[in-house]
Amino acid sequence: MIVCIIDYRVRAGREAQHLAELAPLLEKVKSVSGFISKTSFESPARDGGWFTVSYWESREALQAWTADPDHRRAMAIGKRDIFAEFRIMIAEVERDYSWRLGES
Repeated sequence: MIVCIIDYRVRAGREAQHLAELAPLLEKVKSVSGFISKTSFESPARDGGWFTVSYWESREALQAWTADPDHRRAMAIGKRDIFAEFRIMIAEVERDYSWRLGES
């Protein structure tokens, strides 16, 4: 499994544009073969910072998404008009386990 972590900040006053560009991509990525899930949350340590974490079955699946023309167009708009900064980290999951209350 591959994890893509995006640490970013949106320029002041560009939040609505960010959401407008993001909405169609969120729908489209669901149909990408190998996409597992995605979650976003506000950074507890950095004012105005956000994280998006997405999970992929393989590097090839993530590469297919990064090559998608709509995604590339949105990234260009993001760099030009929306983001104040971003950092993207790609990692391979070495170990994955879980536990729930009530389970042995």
